Amino acid sequence: MNINPTAFDPPRICNGVRLGRSQGGQNVLSHVYQNPKYSDVTVYVGTEQKPFFLHRAIVAQNSQYFDDIFDSNIDAKHVYLPDIRLEIFVEIASWLYNQEYRLRTHQPSDIRETVGLYQSANILGISGLKKTILNQMSQILHRDIELRYSKPFEDDYFLLMEEFCTHSQASEEQSLTKCVGLFLQVLRLEPSEALEIYQEEEDSETIVGILKKLCESPQEAQ
Repeated sequence: MNINPTAFDPPRICNGVRLGRSQGGQNVLSHVYQNPKYSDVTVYVGTEQKPFFLHRAIVAQNSQYFDDIFDSNIDAKHVYLPDIRLEIFVEIASWLYNQEYRLRTHQPSDIRETVGLYQSANILGISGLKKTILNQMSQILHRDIELRYSKPFEDDYFLLMEEFCTHSQASEEQSLTKCVGLFLQVLRLEPSEALEIYQEEEDSETIVGILKKLCESPQEAQ
């Protein structure tokens, strides 16, 4: 009789959460997402106060915002996020459980979603999602460089570059610097030219610092 040894592997435990596979082959964290039976925190999102039935150990693992709330109030059962758009939090909650997100661009609605998602991830302290967005954006920009087009999306790319810089933290600097360098290549701008545009603008310290770094070390964008 052939026995699959993996069937008897002990489950992995992370922060009290049992990791593994459900009988249907679906990741267990995906299986418990939005399942009120096992939820221990309800998050009310947007002006609609749409309830999301989530799990403290999971959301706090990848969100500094939730971690701080539960650290200061270990019995917190309800969290309100009135300033986060409902459709944005759907993506955020899915990422917290699945660690998966597919960036879409080149349509106005996609650009708005990307900006809103990045801003909200910054508010909630989800650095991993922000790095995912930056890395996927870099892949898209590499493709655009190969296809040699930019003009139809020039304004969108300026907006994305500015928003990424405005809502980034030091932990994302490496991914952000690479992304900004690729934006400039697509836009056919030298770092020194972009620096002239932004150095006199208010609240532009992050992008100015990155542009100065790219002026000194262009290889940072590779």
